[in-house]
Amino acid sequence: MRVLNKKVKSRNKLINIIGIDGAGKTTLAKRLALELAKTDPKISYAYAQYFAKLLWPFKKVARLFFMTNTDEFREYTRYNKKKQGASRSHPKLSMVYAGLWLADYIFQIFFKVTMKLAIGRRLVLDRYIFDIAVNLSLTLGRNKDFSVTLAGLLLKFCVRPDRVILIDLPEAVAWGRKGDIQDPYYLSERRERYLYLAQLFDFTVIDGTLSKDEVLDLAIASLAEENYIPETEGQGPDHRKTILYVHANNDDVGGADYCLFKLAAALDPTRFRPVVCLSGKTPVTDLYEKQGIRVRIIPMKRIQKRLNPFYLAGLLFGFYGTIARLRQIIREEKVDLVHGNDLLDIYGPLAARLEKIPATQYVRWIMVSPVWLKRLITGLVYRLNHRVMTVSRAVAREMFSKDGKVLPGVSVCYDWLDMDAVGHGGRDTDIRYELGLDPDTPLVGCVGRLEEWKGQDLFIRAAAMVAKIHPNARFLVVGGEVQGRGRKDFGERCRSLAWALNLGNRVIFTGHRKDMGAVMENLDILVHASRTPDPLPGVVMEGMAAGIPVVGSDAGGVPEEMKDRETGLLYEPGNIDDMAARITWLLDHPYQAREMGWKGQKHVTIAFHKAIHYRKIENLYLNMMSLNMVANAGIIKLSILNSFNRAGHLRISGAASAKGDSHVKHI
Repeated sequence: MRVLNKKVKSRNKLINIIGIDGAGKTTLAKRLALELAKTDPKISYAYAQYFAKLLWPFKKVARLFFMTNTDEFREYTRYNKKKQGASRSHPKLSMVYAGLWLADYIFQIFFKVTMKLAIGRRLVLDRYIFDIAVNLSLTLGRNKDFSVTLAGLLLKFCVRPDRVILIDLPEAVAWGRKGDIQDPYYLSERRERYLYLAQLFDFTVIDGTLSKDEVLDLAIASLAEENYIPETEGQGPDHRKTILYVHANNDDVGGADYCLFKLAAALDPTRFRPVVCLSGKTPVTDLYEKQGIRVRIIPMKRIQKRLNPFYLAGLLFGFYGTIARLRQIIREEKVDLVHGNDLLDIYGPLAARLEKIPATQYVRWIMVSPVWLKRLITGLVYRLNHRVMTVSRAVAREMFSKDGKVLPGVSVCYDWLDMDAVGHGGRDTDIRYELGLDPDTPLVGCVGRLEEWKGQDLFIRAAAMVAKIHPNARFLVVGGEVQGRGRKDFGERCRSLAWALNLGNRVIFTGHRKDMGAVMENLDILVHASRTPDPLPGVVMEGMAAGIPVVGSDAGGVPEEMKDRETGLLYEPGNIDDMAARITWLLDHPYQAREMGWKGQKHVTIAFHKAIHYRKIENLYLNMMSLNMVANAGIIKLSILNSFNRAGHLRISGAASAKGDSHVKHI
């Protein structure tokens, strides 16, 4: 049971809950109002949705003249185009329509909100002016900046909310929750605008995939964070939260290394101070230094899935020293939260637990076998951390689920696309000229480090099949060789395989390249060939961003990045015949291939936009620190068994003592 200390009364007069249909905003608004009313009886729930009154006759006339023979539920795309086309064709009428809509709403809000606040009520609003700004801008067929203009205009006539909480939910999940939504695109276009407004108006963003209880707990914690920050002695001028990122990296620089840099560099510098702790200096370290991010290098033996007795002895020998050094860094840097960068980066969360500060771990790996080791590691990670972040729903489902349901306390946080930030955006190179290829030569590429699990050998075998039908096609294998554990010879085996299949110069090995922007733009098709589930391959995003169709494995996070037969083609994992058939179809249908590429480019720039995902992680950080803070401040007491109780929600119970003896406890 959740009990707030009676001395806690929110100073927020107006709290606004927003989100796309199916996000759960009504549920949260009602539950939050009931919860806050326990300590402040003046707080109540209010439904601030717009209902056409003055506008009703105008809407009837507009539908009669402009929207005949259309049904928004059966043919939403056609209905939407016709509606926006009518608006653009009659700009003066559309402005009259918008003016009536706004005047009608402001009049309604005067009675629903303004008068209640005037008599001393406090409100938790379900929907409000930002929902109007989103819906009206889309109705008029205007861009997202117009929704900002509308929101600013409404704020001049309506009471500004003290706190806006956006429940962000993927369109596919929301579509599955409700049966009365017109079309998934109806949700996606609105979600894009809500997230855009969130950046500009500083909303609190909460992950809508969490359970109802978790969403409520995070909403309460966000309110507590704003209003009840305890005074601390010796607080310096820098009030930013320090996040310590711990990554036991090695010389094999890969996606996890670049993604960690993108996250640390994206944090709001006015609210966060990133410190990165690595076990060695790599080319990525230079990126941190150029960005002005503090880097600490300490001995950290990389934890690997190996049972070699000599390796295990060395790991145990250095384990205690690594934890002790991390604890020292936490104290020196005055760290507020520790973030482990991958499944096996448990040094940081363990040190954080010993120092009694929040910890999270970003899992970017799908371990298939052995099952007993997978259960051991995921169980340890789940219990060590206040929250586990996974790079895709596939990782959450495969690594942290029970009885088909993802465990509470696990949040999906996608990586985002930013090739320029990691130095891979170079587009000056003419790859075809460099390789002696004609502009019209079909070019199919497979990009990734030369490792067996990446499946370049499968791609080469599929290329041999495709070459029989399209002998003029060329196949590019882009990626450098990997050192250690017998992996270096895989590249040589791939070259030998190409010659054995009589491909000759049809397969071109480029080695490692940094000008991935130029590589992608010169390809006609990108193939993702991993033989095991890939958590969320960045190369698929990069290919889609370049406007080229992708042939991807129907496993791991790939189906979350691309839509089969719309932005590319999925094939059965490990099935070479199926892979070759998909490549051949795209070469046989160049117009459809280009159309898939264009759709993919639009999709990836919206779904994996940087601003959407780093803000979500920032809010998770603040929520974790808020829960820890309010517990230590004596406002609420947290007791978290196995991170969450068996009922599957965060349990906040009992009033803590004024001495700050409350705690966050993991068992």
